[in-house]
Amino acid sequence: MLAALAVATTIAIDAPPPPDTAATSIASSADAPRDIVLGIVSLDVLVSERGGEHHVGGRIGVDMLGASGRGATRVAGGIRLLLGAASGFGPEGQLQLGVAHALHDRAVVALVAPVGFTFSGPDLSARGYVGLAGIAALGQRGRSGGFERFGVELAAELSNRGPRARLGVARGGKDVGFGIGVMWQRDGDSELFGLYLAETAGR
Repeated sequence: MLAALAVATTIAIDAPPPPDTAATSIASSADAPRDIVLGIVSLDVLVSERGGEHHVGGRIGVDMLGASGRGATRVAGGIRLLLGAASGFGPEGQLQLGVAHALHDRAVVALVAPVGFTFSGPDLSARGYVGLAGIAALGQRGRSGGFERFGVELAAELSNRGPRARLGVARGGKDVGFGIGVMWQRDGDSELFGLYLAETAGR
């Protein structure tokens, strides 16, 4: 019900390469990653539903979360900025603060508290919101892993404006990877459904 073209990274984790090899985008060590980046950059064609009527619109934006450090658990921060509108859903800005924990060199979970504003409702008036969001991601395992370079990300959020969720998968390539995902969001009596195509960093 929603077609979206997106440039996305379901999970990008950079680890220092061995001293005698060239840097690659695949981490072969079981140590915690040095950097964690989760999220998407998207250009969406939106279809929203309110009162039994469907409305079409467009939106471009970024929804990213990052954490740096050496430990498996570290402070994470992020930003969401969406411009454009479909009926009931308008521009949105958000800051995120929480923690991210690396379960493996390519598996990450994060829990953050989003604080932001959105232009929503029938009149697209500005409204502030706070909430709680969780993200789970399994990155590309590489040639020796059992996932054949697939990455998976699941994100869910609940706030006083309503719930939202996103699920995507991506397959890495030598220079660039591609993926597909679905999204859903509710705000008051408005509901949004989505399908996005993703481009990811190469392996």
